Amino acid sequence: MNCTRFLLVGVVALALGRVSSSVLTQDSETPPEPYEVAEAYQVYAAILQSVSPPWPKTQKEFFIRTETGDVPCGASDQFGEKEAAEVAEAIDDYVRMNKKTWLLQNHLPIDMPYDLVPRDDTSNGLEKFHELHPDAAGWTEFSAVGFSADRSIAAVSVMNWCSSVRECGNGNGTIGLGASRVLVKKNGKWQPLKNGRGCQAMR
Repeated sequence: MNCTRFLLVGVVALALGRVSSSVLTQDSETPPEPYEVAEAYQVYAAILQSVSPPWPKTQKEFFIRTETGDVPCGASDQFGEKEAAEVAEAIDDYVRMNKKTWLLQNHLPIDMPYDLVPRDDTSNGLEKFHELHPDAAGWTEFSAVGFSADRSIAAVSVMNWCSSVRECGNGNGTIGLGASRVLVKKNGKWQPLKNGRGCQAMR
């Protein structure tokens, strides 16, 4: 790995990793605003349609947390020198957008049914979540999306929370499988540019 790549990896990891604390320090008395960035929903749709979530095939619906949030792991993406400038713009915008929590809206352009669920439904892990949504194996959380100035590069974090009981990992309890992703828009469609190696978390 050359010096430019090494430096960029460190910047990406630091930038995405520090967002969690920024979100946590948001004024709890300030209600989150609706997230009305149309292009962001195209990015979410591209991820949902290109990466199979760890749900059993019997689950016929996506459950997505309404509130945005950063995944509990940093990025591990590696980029070449030619990609560095535009990627850095998207990462900077990611950090800026995720300094607060947003409320996702029903704007996802996907064919599969989905339901937006509030943070309260997921805050106590899968036991409470299954009581409220007995047909669900788990839920997905997204960050807000960061874009390059020309809207050709997007940076986003995604986390799938599930349970070993529902064939979603090893061990007991609520398991999170997450990653930071960078996508590029080509011919009007969002495609993966680089994916982080991902992480696992427990609740």
